[in-house]
Amino acid sequence: MKWKTLVPLVALLGFKWIISLMAGEVPYEQLKGDALKEVLKPIPPKEPAEALRCLEVIDGFSVEFVAHEPLVLDPVAAVIDENGLMYVAEDADYPYRPAEGELPKGRIRLLKDNDGDGFYEESHLFAEGLLWPAGVAPWKGGVFVTAPPDIWYLKDTNGDFTADIKEKVFAGFGTDGSQYILNNLQWGLDHKIYASVAGNGGLVRRADRPDQTPVSVVRKDFRFDPVTREFESISGGKQFGNTFDDWGNRFLCTQDTAVYQVVLPQRYLERNPFLSAFDSTPRLLPGGAPVFRTSPIETWRAIRSSRRLLAQKGSPNDSGVSHHVLDGVAGTTVYRGGAFPERFYGNIFCGDAQNNLVHRRSLTPDGVLFRSERLDQGTEFLRSKDNWFRPVNFVNAPDGTLYVLDLAREVLEAVHIPMDVVAHLDLTRGRDRGRIYRVIPRGFKRPTQPRLGDFTTERLVSCLESPHAWWRETAHRLLDERHDKSAEAPLRRLLRHSTRPQSRLHALWSLAGLNVLSDRDLLTGLTDAFPAVRENALRLAEPRPNHSEGIRSRCLELVADPNPRVRFQMAFTLGELNDPRAVKGLAMIARRDAADDFIRTAILSSSYPCAAALMAELVRDARFVQTESGTVLLEELARVVGGRNRREEIKSALEEILGQNGSEVGQIGVIGLSEGLRNCGAQLSSFVNSLDSRAAHRFHALMEDALQVIRNKDASANSIEKALRLLENASPDPAAAPILALLDRFPPAPIQIAAIRALSRLNGPGLEEAVLGRWRAVSPEARREILSALLTKKERITALLAAIEGGRISPGEVEAVSRSALLRHAEPSIRRRAAALWGEEKAGDRNEVIQRYRAALNLNGDVKAGRNVFQRLCSSCHRLSGIGNEVGPNLALAATRSPDELLTHILDPNWEVNPAYVQYNIETTDGETYSGLIVADRSSSVTLKGVNFEKTISRTQIKEIASQGQSLMPVGLEQGLSFQDMADLLSFLIDSQYDFGTSGHSDSHDVPVRP
Repeated sequence: MKWKTLVPLVALLGFKWIISLMAGEVPYEQLKGDALKEVLKPIPPKEPAEALRCLEVIDGFSVEFVAHEPLVLDPVAAVIDENGLMYVAEDADYPYRPAEGELPKGRIRLLKDNDGDGFYEESHLFAEGLLWPAGVAPWKGGVFVTAPPDIWYLKDTNGDFTADIKEKVFAGFGTDGSQYILNNLQWGLDHKIYASVAGNGGLVRRADRPDQTPVSVVRKDFRFDPVTREFESISGGKQFGNTFDDWGNRFLCTQDTAVYQVVLPQRYLERNPFLSAFDSTPRLLPGGAPVFRTSPIETWRAIRSSRRLLAQKGSPNDSGVSHHVLDGVAGTTVYRGGAFPERFYGNIFCGDAQNNLVHRRSLTPDGVLFRSERLDQGTEFLRSKDNWFRPVNFVNAPDGTLYVLDLAREVLEAVHIPMDVVAHLDLTRGRDRGRIYRVIPRGFKRPTQPRLGDFTTERLVSCLESPHAWWRETAHRLLDERHDKSAEAPLRRLLRHSTRPQSRLHALWSLAGLNVLSDRDLLTGLTDAFPAVRENALRLAEPRPNHSEGIRSRCLELVADPNPRVRFQMAFTLGELNDPRAVKGLAMIARRDAADDFIRTAILSSSYPCAAALMAELVRDARFVQTESGTVLLEELARVVGGRNRREEIKSALEEILGQNGSEVGQIGVIGLSEGLRNCGAQLSSFVNSLDSRAAHRFHALMEDALQVIRNKDASANSIEKALRLLENASPDPAAAPILALLDRFPPAPIQIAAIRALSRLNGPGLEEAVLGRWRAVSPEARREILSALLTKKERITALLAAIEGGRISPGEVEAVSRSALLRHAEPSIRRRAAALWGEEKAGDRNEVIQRYRAALNLNGDVKAGRNVFQRLCSSCHRLSGIGNEVGPNLALAATRSPDELLTHILDPNWEVNPAYVQYNIETTDGETYSGLIVADRSSSVTLKGVNFEKTISRTQIKEIASQGQSLMPVGLEQGLSFQDMADLLSFLIDSQYDFGTSGHSDSHDVPVRP
């Protein structure tokens, strides 16, 4: 460090700090104020030739330029069309949005390689004025382009390499933040275009149909048909990346995780409205896998990590703290070219743009999922000593190599840098730069440039035999574009005689695209030697089995296929089959694969029309019902039977399960049926009287056994909780008193909650008085359950309000979320009584309250006391420092707000509401009311999450669903809160997140504030 830099630092920090600095021990966590300015010096960029020399690739490969500035700038996505023209999405606005009145800076660049030397020396501005373009897909001489809130179709018709057709195709995508943008358009085998939506979501409709019902892509991805413009949401919803393997398996990524697998298709899950599916897109490796970077650690990053460690916000090995784990993953791509050695085919490549490297992993089938492992030991496939190397995406090129898109920015991070640090950084440095590299193997010979646009149809079919995915996919697309039926005969020859399974698969889908796929073609696919071809043939066969005995019989044979992925697909496909043998097939798969969560979910997705028959088939299998996975599946099937609420099915199912030996089957069957019935507004007790005498006797014996369990002071917690779930279906007279006696033994909080829930569902006379009378004796968690139970029905609310008005419960003891529900209730008399207790919610009042509580900003807050305030007021909906529940937004991003800004948002939560946290109120047809966040919105059901509950409600049971656009966070948190309490709470919030490092906004989707 130079003396002229040391002088001001000495003045600011003292000689002791400088001695540490000169010894290489920089106390980054202590740097503040003007000291930051002295150490946060710009890193100079390297010119292209020098940047190329800084790259280090594994042995056997080298790197060369495809293009660089000024021919290309800010590249984030690219595609090469049938004639070798490269369309590049340039995200020049990143990380900001345009200023008001200013046009976006995003562009589509068209690059040409005129002499075939592999370097694109001609550049044209194809389109401009696009916000955050990050996806390009070719179609009929033009390209579809993502530019939120829209998708455009752009085409040059006069040969000047500038788009003159500019058609807005879809509108409504979110624009909340530049790091969570719509991205990576990719063609699928099914002739549809797929994309990753990331975090911004949206409500999307065709641009030419503004009155069309929009499709939600919140926490989802989508695909669309370029011909019909049919738009469909699909499973997914991660970040910047979207890639397929040869067989149609789709993979995504997030900032710290190289690969997720999309496993459970949304279209199958939605067939069963009572299916409780877990994550449809699991990660294939833990987040923050180790990496081996060679670039120096940027000072701003060292400061952020040091502060986080000091505040104990993450371990030294966590993403966002460590400098040696995946922390900027983007552009995950399956390599599918033929130029690299064979062992590289099918590997996953991802950029870690924060760590200036390209990471490589395996993709190995391992049951339904794939296994992914590091392939380059102690190094990375490609890495640079240059901090400006920012690999964000890849292209499988026509020559079989891999192109690497380098955004070339000094700073790529945008929303997770401490505000006092970002004030000294220029997040736009590098807008005048951009590089695209080609990674080539030793001995690579450059092939001639492609001109598939000039190929005959028959020659295009022959391209499906290429070892390079680009050739196969481009020919696949062109055959669909041309729709030339002369392709039929050569495609069939390929299907029957090709030795390459990828080619046979393309032939199947191409025949389907031409609408000439015959039963014989399907049978050929269904008997193919390669499992993935059989798997895809099953998808293509789904419209056929009900009309073709040959297809139906062959499909049913595949329930015993040796490959788990074929059986997985078969479990889905059986749901499309109208044949009694489908139940036998599902049962056969269940016996073999019920322990696999994904195959079990596939079975359940297909079970909706036949759940009772499938349950009966499995219940009779004594060996199956004794397995853990068997009991799990049976309870879930019982829930589906109950949800369907067909009297004969439920009676038959009850008699079947109660007729089996052993109590376990009866218990899980009764619990599942009752939960399913409850979800559709019915009660199991109404069916008991219609049972035959043997089944009725067994039912009452189960209830009596459950009563004995809860009376037994030595019973385990698990057995008591199961007994309470059973007793929800008993008669109130014999069950209520023992449950209340259990409560009076002061059991642990989970048992208290289960007991109160059981009492609520028994709905016996005197319920309100019984639970309110025990208010003082139960845990805080159980009090929340009491409030949840009482808030569901008007008559219960009346009792609750009377207890508060009579002084049995203090108004301050009612949590803010519950107060808010009462103040916003649909019944005017309830609102009036609540307003008398807590005051009405008025915007004007909020301004007055905020002004009054600004006095707290002048007080010294106590962090420990603030923790207690947080636990009392906020923990029902927020989790921070290990306290509370994750219902509302993550408060980890609140620290860089000023105390005044935090105060405003606490006291007026509706001042700025993130759409993801808007409160919805649902009234059911049986008069119950629920308030919370919509966390899943399906065609058949809505899942609402609130304090102490998450409930899926069938749309047939919804009388009304409404939202006033207000936050789930209630107004009136200040009630019973002194100025000192508020000062303590603010201190806890800020201290807990000690300069966590964000843009200055609590919503992680936000665009950073401009300097």
